[in-house]
Amino acid sequence: MRVQDYKGDGYVLRNGEEEGKIAEEKSDEVKKAAKDFFMEKYKTDVKVHNIVGNVDGATVFVESKGPVHFFTTAIVPIDLSRKRVLEDDVTSLDGESESAIQGGLYHLIFEDEFNGPVSK
Repeated sequence: MRVQDYKGDGYVLRNGEEEGKIAEEKSDEVKKAAKDFFMEKYKTDVKVHNIVGNVDGATVFVESKGPVHFFTTAIVPIDLSRKRVLEDDVTSLDGESESAIQGGLYHLIFEDEFNGPVSK
């Protein structure tokens, strides 16, 4: 499968079974938390492709909408004891989203070079 086509399907994290169940039950809240995170922090609208439970929450695979195109993840914490999505504590791995955004910007700036003539 091309990396550009991978949406996080089949991705599994160890010890996230319970969190995964809660994330599935509350998928609308998890999706909204991830979307709000990217809108607030990066002023970027995203669509969610997949949600996978992790040790303390859910890893959310997203794709940006708009001219700066990139794929990345957000981590949405879940309080297991109260089975509650912690919407205000969403994070991403250090530098991961920024690196993805830089790649999207690079592609946008050099679009002609990326789409240049194809050699036969």
